[in-house]
Amino acid sequence: MLQKFIEKCRRAWEKGQTAEKDMETDETMEPAVDFRGYAFLIVDDMEGELYQSRNILLKSGATVEYAGDGIQAVSMFNNSAEGYYKAILTDINMPVMDGIQITKYIRNSQRKDAGIIIMSLSDTGSPMLLKYYKENGIHDNLEKPLNLYILKEKLEQLAEMGTCASVVE
Repeated sequence: MLQKFIEKCRRAWEKGQTAEKDMETDETMEPAVDFRGYAFLIVDDMEGELYQSRNILLKSGATVEYAGDGIQAVSMFNNSAEGYYKAILTDINMPVMDGIQITKYIRNSQRKDAGIIIMSLSDTGSPMLLKYYKENGIHDNLEKPLNLYILKEKLEQLAEMGTCASVVE
């Protein structure tokens, strides 16, 4: 199975496509990333980006909820059962309440899951920005468009470091 996936990735790269795009055309291959049983909250004020990330995660079997701004995201987090969301993926630059403000609010809450994995979704992976994000409670950055394999890898790395170890088994 792994060899088939590696071959698909190689072919996709040669065609200039993403692995997900290439996999869509082969229904005989199971998804290489399986997030069944995981609930993600995606926060983005750009509708197109929001739906693209949502659809990518849905293909992995995940439960996906989304918010168009920070206030809505905080409300959804507060109204969810503790531990329901396995990770929050948030855009940083949003009106009303940005990704940093969301993170600070959640980190300062009295909930048992205030240490939830929070990753920024951005167009750039600048080391200076990542340092700033981490100083403000964000675990890591994912570049847009969302890539399931990179998300899985980062979740596994965080689990190995002892950050929300129950997220990735």
